[in-house]
Amino acid sequence: LAALEPPPARPVRSASSSGGSGAEPAGEEDSAEVASCLRQLEEEHGVALLFCAEVSSRVIGSSHSRSDHDLVAVFVPPPAAYLSIEAPRKKLSASFATAGCTAVDVVAYELRHASSMLASNNPTLFEALRSPIVYAATEPFASGARALAERYDALALAASWLHHAKRNHVDFIA
Repeated sequence: LAALEPPPARPVRSASSSGGSGAEPAGEEDSAEVASCLRQLEEEHGVALLFCAEVSSRVIGSSHSRSDHDLVAVFVPPPAAYLSIEAPRKKLSASFATAGCTAVDVVAYELRHASSMLASNNPTLFEALRSPIVYAATEPFASGARALAERYDALALAASWLHHAKRNHVDFIA
């Protein structure tokens, strides 16, 4: 039964950023607000976050004072969810309005679903795993997922990006 225990509780850490990427790490106040939102997400849904990183404008250096925080996360539900007749939820989405910073939008994927996304070269997790702004990283998941992401199929990843671009063109431009 020890293998069915959820990962040990760990504090959600402040955002870190590697230099030279154009990424803008969250300020102290923003980091605290984001950490509070992530704890609220874990408590409300009874999940544990294994990994959470910033994606979008803050990562590429094009954010402005009113930019929201766009986060991608990987979670595990409680062990009982895996023993249920119904499969655990594959995805959680949450938006938080905070007093100290702009909105925090989180899209979180269940571990097995996230693994299948990585295996099929889905760009969403690749972007998050390569993000220099990380709010939560539980080991050994984080290093293992990053190592797996390094072994991607470039052609399949390019095809996935093309598929997403075509869909966005149809949905938002055409």
